[in-house]
Amino acid sequence: HSGSSLHVMAASCFGSPAALRTLPRCSPLQQPPLRPRPPLLRPRPGPDPCAAPGAWRRSAGAAARPAVLHQGSSFSPVPPEAKAGPRALLSFLVFHWVARLTRRGNQPPPIEIPDIMPAPRNMRAADLAKELSDEIAEACHRNHKDDGKDVNLLLALLNLHKWHFFSSGLLRFLNTAVQFLPALFLGPLLRAVELGNFAAGFQAAMALFAVLSIKTFVESHFFYRTTVTSLRIRAMLQASIYQKSLRLYESAAAVPPVTLMQVDTGKVESLAYSAHTLWDGIFQVLGYSALLWWYLGPAGLAGILVLLACFPINAWLQQRLSALNKRCLQTTDARVSRTSEILTGIRALRQMAWEDVFESAVRSLRDIELDAQRRRDTISAYLISYFSALPPFMIALVLFLYVSGPAGGGFDAAMIFTALSLLNQIRFPLLFYPYALNALAEGQAALRRISDFLTLEEAAALRPVTKGGSAEHDIALDLSPGRYPLSQDASAPILVIPEQLSVRPGEI
Repeated sequence: HSGSSLHVMAASCFGSPAALRTLPRCSPLQQPPLRPRPPLLRPRPGPDPCAAPGAWRRSAGAAARPAVLHQGSSFSPVPPEAKAGPRALLSFLVFHWVARLTRRGNQPPPIEIPDIMPAPRNMRAADLAKELSDEIAEACHRNHKDDGKDVNLLLALLNLHKWHFFSSGLLRFLNTAVQFLPALFLGPLLRAVELGNFAAGFQAAMALFAVLSIKTFVESHFFYRTTVTSLRIRAMLQASIYQKSLRLYESAAAVPPVTLMQVDTGKVESLAYSAHTLWDGIFQVLGYSALLWWYLGPAGLAGILVLLACFPINAWLQQRLSALNKRCLQTTDARVSRTSEILTGIRALRQMAWEDVFESAVRSLRDIELDAQRRRDTISAYLISYFSALPPFMIALVLFLYVSGPAGGGFDAAMIFTALSLLNQIRFPLLFYPYALNALAEGQAALRRISDFLTLEEAAALRPVTKGGSAEHDIALDLSPGRYPLSQDASAPILVIPEQLSVRPGEI
């Protein structure tokens, strides 16, 4: 798993206490050793709970508990226990199934790898890479291509996650539709307070509370599904890049695989996270524009015109900030690389009395790094000032035009607070839409680089040619799934083979 996605993957496979009670208990001979094992040797969950012990441990010397097993569908990042029974369904809807993990996180000692439950099979990096490889192979078969160089990686990812994107898009649409309703109930509530009508005020307040509760519920599930989808795509690409790098000729890739795994996959993750903003931003602007016209008339469009006029400035600042962030990373990597080089050869450097030369080189790189950070902080300060100064100016202009217009509208609490609420909501899609466009451009460029890397020519496998015999006799090592002690000592480490392992001569 990638480091940034470990906590969400772990939380996604958290089960209910009832699921623990339904699992059969392991025999004493199948209990895991008390001393911790390396995480890479930990078995994968399978259909037999006794085959995957040791996922939850209290501390060294404490008894281990069997892991909760998960075999959900390919697009179900939530634990399958959340789908069985009304109580489990309610726990899934209100996210109560992560309560145990949060309570454990608030208690000493800090959470470590043995404390985190294994992710379900549909969220494991190796299995995700296999899904992508199978999808690309199927696309090549449909297009009658054998090399895979003409396969669109973006279409392959969309085809693998089409249902997940559709469900999160539906949640985003419902969230935006509900988001328009509070302004409709705020005005009647304030008018009822002014008139002293308790019944009408109570009804408006309850309606406002219900609308905001529904919005919170839908929005939480949207962000959960979007985050899981983004992390799933990133882990899928990282595992595919890593596996591809093991089969390439030395120095065959123009871009280092580590850069692709760290930087480019992060850009694709940002694209997946902000993909719905590309259409939802336009939907929000149209909806709030209609409400402003209904409440304030032509004066309500003045605020939209101000935001549209400032749109190019916002886009330029966002692009400039993104470029400077990239520049800061490059300068930092250059300084760290030079420092590591100096530390590696420090003995030869001292013998040759080259301290001053390398010191000046590091200081020069540090000055370049500080200059890039200073430029980035300056643009960031401009952007924050822009965000802070634009809303008061826009609100003042709209209210001035409303009062001085031909209709000569008057001031009252219901009108003012409703207008403030709408103007405050409409500025967010316009201000953050350039960020979504920038994420789209960078994500497409990153996908092209990753696609070019995945289609590089691979090195031929070094396998000796066997004379005669069938494929079964061409296997040098064949291990069945199980637990293999590495020595006769009772305290010796145990090698766990989660799947069938067959190795031909020359493969290792």
